[in-house]
Amino acid sequence: MFLTWINLIVTGMMIVYGDRILLELDQISAQLLLIWDLVRASLILTDQSKRSRPSQKVNHCLPSSY
Repeated sequence: MFLTWINLIVTGMMIVYGDRILLELDQISAQLLLIWDLVRASLILTDQSKRSRPSQKVNHCLPSSY
């Protein structure tokens, strides 16, 4: 039901405003894709930095002279 209302609103806006609303929607979707790419890249970099750090664990099994 909610999506039907959104479809009706968008269709009405397209009839009233024509190509201008399509241009705005295209720009908004491009900005959202850019934001998503930035978030995904930052998550990948965060994950890689966690993996590249040396482990803080101390191996107590080795003799002290080793």
